[in-house]
Amino acid sequence: MATLALVSFYLAAAVITVWQAVRVPERRPVPLLSLFALTAAGHERGTGDALGLLCHYGAGIAGLALLAMLLPRPASATPTPSPRKP
Repeated sequence: MATLALVSFYLAAAVITVWQAVRVPERRPVPLLSLFALTAAGHERGTGDALGLLCHYGAGIAGLALLAMLLPRPASATPTPSPRKP
């Protein structure tokens, strides 16, 4: 019963993420969507199954990709030229 609740939760989170991605067309929800979907698939298959374990690893990689996308980028070394005033 607990596995069904976890799978339902992660599938609902994936549906909400798809809805948000359609509403605001950006790339950032893609790793989040894959994290939720792979976690749901991993819980459905179970950790005793090789495919379930692979789904859990894939969810971890998707989480790291999301983290890399959300980290602030360092400022560039070359300053941008200021616009000229007429």
